[in-house]
Amino acid sequence: MDGLSGSFGAPQDAELNWAGLHSYSAGVEKRAAKASAIVPFEQAAAQVSAQGAIRLGKRQAEELAIGAACDFDAYYVSRLPRPCPAGTGLLITCDGSAFTVLPAALRAATAKAAAARAKAAAESGWPDDPADLRKARKRTAELAAVADIPPAPRAAGDILTALFGPARSGTGDAPRPGPKAQGRTVFASARRPAAEVIADAFAEADRRDPRHARPWIAVIDGNCHQIETVTRLAAEHCVKVKILIDLIHVVQYLWKAANSFFYPGDPGARAWVREQAAKILAGKHRDVRAGIRRRATAGGYSPAERAGADECARYLENKQDYLGYPAFLAAGWPVASGLIEGAARWLIKDRMEVTGAGGASTAPKPSSNSAPSKATPTSTTTSTSTSDSRNNATTTAATSSPSPKPHKPAPPGMSYLQWSRTHRRLCPRLGCPRPRPQIR
Repeated sequence: MDGLSGSFGAPQDAELNWAGLHSYSAGVEKRAAKASAIVPFEQAAAQVSAQGAIRLGKRQAEELAIGAACDFDAYYVSRLPRPCPAGTGLLITCDGSAFTVLPAALRAATAKAAAARAKAAAESGWPDDPADLRKARKRTAELAAVADIPPAPRAAGDILTALFGPARSGTGDAPRPGPKAQGRTVFASARRPAAEVIADAFAEADRRDPRHARPWIAVIDGNCHQIETVTRLAAEHCVKVKILIDLIHVVQYLWKAANSFFYPGDPGARAWVREQAAKILAGKHRDVRAGIRRRATAGGYSPAERAGADECARYLENKQDYLGYPAFLAAGWPVASGLIEGAARWLIKDRMEVTGAGGASTAPKPSSNSAPSKATPTSTTTSTSTSDSRNNATTTAATSSPSPKPHKPAPPGMSYLQWSRTHRRLCPRLGCPRPRPQIR
């Protein structure tokens, strides 16, 4: 029966890894841990209380969740991946995922920017876009993963078919399957700096391949801080790491350029993006960025109209050293960071962005040193921090933005929210003109 148990420090409880620092049974502890991984602590406490003859408080649910995480490191130590052949790739991938927190949980710079926005809104009225008030209210959790990648060579056509479908309907074979990650280990922390989380991933990779006989690869989304950190850690570990930008992010920039050349909904935009992606997969990214700039210039686009095209060309130029897709495809390595993107969704988005999950910057500590010392795949509920690079970038943009303008009075009988939506529909913002027709 789940309820209160009077065993404190019993030998058999210690063998079963039952906590002796509280009076809740193992069943209650298990239910609280499972519920806390899905819903906020207050809801988790309510669910556990409704399932048994006890009343669990929110604070107790937090402490039970922290106590359940005490053996995560030992769990991974007992399940270390087996040694792999020399030809198996060693993947290191990382990403950041932001989530909304309470004002007290923000870093100092972000809190300052949020206070400036709130003060400007109080003095000048609501901004034209009420979403501006929700900016500078997030922290970024950093995630890093290590995995073994058995080679699975593919061609550029396989990638294009997977992204855009066959070139012609009803033609072409199914794309060859991509490499399957094995022995995955994920590190995540919202409290520690991004560099420390990535360093944990490098330590795990070095443990798997201490002699550096396997090929080390890194697939990331193009974040400059992550690239610099991976490059620095590779030099510290005396290992060569081939860095590749996630193809999905590159395609997103191609769509930005397409929005400058095509009307919304034009089927020619999709064909154009596919053509440019095929060139990039073939290693012709220089031709792509030159063609984008040439087309924007020849068409006489204004700076506002060609903003997406210039942004895409600039991105391809800045990341040209990390676009070696032909080599990765021939070697059978991944060209996208789906592994870490999925982890960001399941560990951060699905748990930390639910209503009521925004908590304080520091989680309540149990009465013993049972909290994990390192970032672990499921330690996101007990750790909160922000990636320095992304937080600083967000803060800089927020601080440099102009103060919001006073809102225009709403007509009689209409709320301000209704008026602001109608005003934005009828009077679009300057600097966002309709794209010009495509140039044949």
